[in-house]
Amino acid sequence: MVDRVYPKIYLPDQLCVKGAVDDVYFVGADNRKYLDLLSGGGAFFLWRYGDKNVKRILSSHFISTSNFLQHKSKGLLASELSQLTGFPLVYFLCSGSEAIDAAIKMAYKYHGGKRKKVGKVRGSYHGRTGLSVRCGPEGYSSYLPDGKDFITIESASILGGDFAAVIIEGCCPQEILKAYDDEALRWIVVKCIEHDIVLIADEVRSGLGRTGYILSSETWSNGLDFSQKKPDIVVIGKSLCAGFPLSAVLMREKFYDCIDKDWHSSTAGGHPMLCELSRYLLSSLGGECLTEIAGKSWRMGKELDTVFPDIEYTQFGLWWNLFVDDAFDVSKKLRIEGVLVYCTSDDSITLFPSMHFTMTHWTEFLAALNEAI
Repeated sequence: MVDRVYPKIYLPDQLCVKGAVDDVYFVGADNRKYLDLLSGGGAFFLWRYGDKNVKRILSSHFISTSNFLQHKSKGLLASELSQLTGFPLVYFLCSGSEAIDAAIKMAYKYHGGKRKKVGKVRGSYHGRTGLSVRCGPEGYSSYLPDGKDFITIESASILGGDFAAVIIEGCCPQEILKAYDDEALRWIVVKCIEHDIVLIADEVRSGLGRTGYILSSETWSNGLDFSQKKPDIVVIGKSLCAGFPLSAVLMREKFYDCIDKDWHSSTAGGHPMLCELSRYLLSSLGGECLTEIAGKSWRMGKELDTVFPDIEYTQFGLWWNLFVDDAFDVSKKLRIEGVLVYCTSDDSITLFPSMHFTMTHWTEFLAALNEAI
């Protein structure tokens, strides 16, 4: 009966969570302990289970107000995000998909509605709401009205003055890495600059430290000055508030005059309690933290090369794609071994471990992988 009320989408035998053990493990309803390499698709990257400060913030009595009103916590978080990322304009929403929709609408508004085309990258995923779903695989929106203005970029040469925006995931997943190299991404950026196309970076999963950078899109403009050529708009979410409903659209100064009530409104965007929680979580990000993530990623690669010299992989900080045969079968066997990963295609599995993931956890994963393959 429960399955009728709440159908299971991703797996027919989807796990039910009973409780948390720490930042990396959880206990399922089957009373088994699982090594969680999904972390909510990256949502729980900064989360600290049992942290007294987190508990204090979540138990505080914050006043819920209309989004027409401002409050101190929202202003402070906006200011801190601006300093952290270098983007002067910040707007809060409730989810990554909603923020992607708002970013695309901003691109349309910036161009006065005269440009209709939006460039997307093959293999990307940006959400499943009205506009965001148009930027993902065509199968996700096949039942919707014609989306002919959302165009897959096969070559940067197609980009011109009739494009309102180009949207790219901050950390390109494995399908994109097969199709686009650093030089191709660089030329997409150059074309956006040349034709004043609004370049949107979807950093919902990759932003805020996961890749060893505050924003992974810092690496896009290879050979260009990031301070001048950074994306026009960046969307962040998930780890911004450890899975609680908070996201943000970060924008450059040129969009200031486009921000009004006709652009977008988010009923509960920027709740004061969630803004305070986000401020606390983001306080752990800094130079030492990012250096630690980069070093950890390097050590993980060295150990993987030693244990499985024939496995190909891509890595960007703590975002990993491993290419294995019969990936879905491998992911099911890993679950039997007590490890959760995400099967992203027939030949790859993706890992989104927590920032608190250690080399001990990595060794445990490799042992389970050895059993699974």
